[in-house]
Amino acid sequence: MPCFFVIYGGANPRSNGFDGNIGMLFIDSATLERIVRPGDLVAPLRAAFASNSIFVPPRTQHSVSTDDLPGTLLIKPAWSVSGRLGVKLATFFPGNSSRSLPSVNGLYVLFSAVTGVPELSMDGAVLTTLRTAAVSALALDLLAPPDASRMLIVGTGALAPKFAQAHASVRAIRELLIWGRTPEKAVVLAERLRREGHPAAPVTDLAAAARCADIVSCMTLSSTPVIRGEWLKDGAHLDLVGSFRPDMREADDQAIAAGGLVVDTDVANEESGDLIEPLRAGYIDRRTIPDLGAVVRGAKPRKGRITIFKSVGTALSDLAAAEAVVARSKDSR
Repeated sequence: MPCFFVIYGGANPRSNGFDGNIGMLFIDSATLERIVRPGDLVAPLRAAFASNSIFVPPRTQHSVSTDDLPGTLLIKPAWSVSGRLGVKLATFFPGNSSRSLPSVNGLYVLFSAVTGVPELSMDGAVLTTLRTAAVSALALDLLAPPDASRMLIVGTGALAPKFAQAHASVRAIRELLIWGRTPEKAVVLAERLRREGHPAAPVTDLAAAARCADIVSCMTLSSTPVIRGEWLKDGAHLDLVGSFRPDMREADDQAIAAGGLVVDTDVANEESGDLIEPLRAGYIDRRTIPDLGAVVRGAKPRKGRITIFKSVGTALSDLAAAEAVVARSKDSR
C-alpha cells in the first residue's frame, strides 16, 4: 500500500519530517507514482531553470565492478537559497536484466541547507523517471512547433509511459507510436497507454514511423545510433535521453548536425556519445549549444531544419522535482 515511512527517529514522536528537527520521512515508489505525474513538474522545473539561486557543483561518477559485471555509481548534489540541500545517489547496473532487477536504482535525500539535518528521502529511480520526462516536456514546449501532434517513442522501458504523460501535458498528442527492439513489449506498452487514454499504437518499421513523426523521443541504452537524420522531416523535434556515457549513442551525426541543439546541462557535451563524436568531427560547435536554463531565460538555439534536446540529467532538476514532491505530499496527507 502506498505510504510514508518514518525511517529516522528521535525523541519527538509527533515530528512530521519536514521541520528539520527529529523525524525523516521516506516516500516510497508507489506513493510517488500516486501523488505526482510528470506534467505536475513542468512548471516548477521551468522556474528552477530560470533561477540563478540553485547551486550545482560537479557530480561524481564511479565505475563499480563485481563478478566481472560493470556498474556505475553517480552522486549528484545541489542546494538552493530556499534552504534545502539535496543529494541523489543513483546506480546503473546493466547486468541486472539477467537478475530480473531494474538496471537503474537510486535514493534521493533532502537536508536542511541551514542546519544540515536530514528532512526527507524518496525513491530515486521513480523521481528520476518523473523529472526526466518533465524536463524533456519543458524543452518540447520551448522548442517544438505549437501544432506538433504525432509522437514516436523509441524504447519501452520505465521512461516511456512517463514521456507519453509528460508530453501530452504540453502538446495535443493525437497519435502516439511506440517502437521497441522487442515488438511484444511495444504491443504491451501501447495497450497500457491506451487504457490511460493515450492514442497509442505499436509500430515495427522505425524508419517509416520516424519519417512521419513531429516528435521523436528516444530512451534506449543503445551503443549505436537508432535514429538517422535522413529519416527526420523538417520541423521535427528530436528528444535524446538514453546516451549518458561516451560509449552510448541514439542519433547519427547527420541528425545531430541538422538541428538547433539544446542540452539540459553543459556536462552533456562531455558525457554523451551523441555529442562527443559530432563535436570531435566538427559537425557541431559547442559555442552554439545553449543549455536549457539559457533558453528558458530567452536564448535561442542555432537554427536548423529540426530541433534537438539532449539530456543527461542535472542535479538542478532533481532538487526542483524533489521540492515539488514535498509540496504535493504535504497536500495529499
